Amino acid sequence: MSDDLVTRLDPERAVSRIEGDLKLLKFGCGPLILGLLIKLAFFP
Repeated sequence: MSDDLVTRLDPERAVSRIEGDLKLLKFGCGPLILGLLIKLAFFP
């Protein structure tokens, strides 16, 4: 029965995980977009 209770630590842990995933997406998509811009600029 105590497993069903939501503690204050659970939402904080979920938010920190989501923030980590967003950082990963930003740093993963950044070089991809940069590469596409370089290709379009120098190799039309």
